[in-house]
Amino acid sequence: MNRADPADLDLDLHFLALLTAVLFAGCAISSRKRLAEIFEGQSREDLSSRFYQRAVRAIRLTNYPQSPSLHTLAAFMIVDTIYLREEQPLTCCSFVGLATRVAQMLGKFGQQQNLESRP
Repeated sequence: MNRADPADLDLDLHFLALLTAVLFAGCAISSRKRLAEIFEGQSREDLSSRFYQRAVRAIRLTNYPQSPSLHTLAAFMIVDTIYLREEQPLTCCSFVGLATRVAQMLGKFGQQQNLESRP
């Protein structure tokens, strides 16, 4: 039996966080009729709550935001965007600030270096 390399396991945890975030988003935006077809007899609220808790737990397992990756940044943005839209629309500022700081840490967001000066 081959044991997984710890570096591969880290990548899998980060991808798992993204996957659970996508599942939560799909559950939150799907119609009640479609969810009833797929998950027999379970309410949309119950499903959304369970998928939300799993997504947050998966993000925390990756030690986000102390050691972020593009997968966990995307997962965080998906989960909090959907959650804030549904539950807490007034707490958006802290979410945007944290997402921006993490993106800057990853080098994905910042000022452009080659800006042309205007006369």
